[in-house]
Amino acid sequence: PSSQGGPPIDPPSATVVVTTSDADGPRLVAVDLPSGRSAPFPGPHENDRFAHASVAADGTRMVFHGTRGGNPAALGDGTPAAQRSDIFVATLGPHGAQDITALTSTGCNTDPALSPDGLAVAYACAPSCSATDAADLCLLRLDDGTTTTLVTSPDDERSPTWSPDRRRIAFTRGRGLHINFISNAY
Repeated sequence: PSSQGGPPIDPPSATVVVTTSDADGPRLVAVDLPSGRSAPFPGPHENDRFAHASVAADGTRMVFHGTRGGNPAALGDGTPAAQRSDIFVATLGPHGAQDITALTSTGCNTDPALSPDGLAVAYACAPSCSATDAADLCLLRLDDGTTTTLVTSPDDERSPTWSPDRRRIAFTRGRGLHINFISNAY
């Protein structure tokens, strides 16, 4: 199984989850490798837009980012969908994704990467999805919901990827690659 680098694979069902785009924006699609059949990743709302999946090594859950619904009412707080992106988690089972839960509820949160042990999520976090707001690198503990800002700078920190021992996170800043050492982050 792959938790990072390339499409995530769910070993029991040999399903790959990829991000595609259409006229309405990004969407997660599940592809069954043996049959070649694909289906949009189900969300509770028809206009949910999810992208950038990261699957746990054991294939039991995944994190991803996106928006719920295509209108401000669907977000629940009046924020236009284009100005916000949240991190979600879903349990993966024999019947696909279940229990889709938002882990964040404010700002622009993207590029989630599930830690190798499945206990934390590193992600890009910004106050809004405005081009003027630079993204920092944040960490969310899944056991208690604690969020910590790991790296901040005037530039965007994006695309975190965990080392297999979970002691380092590589990420991009502008056009460069950086590595952050995690000590007792969770």
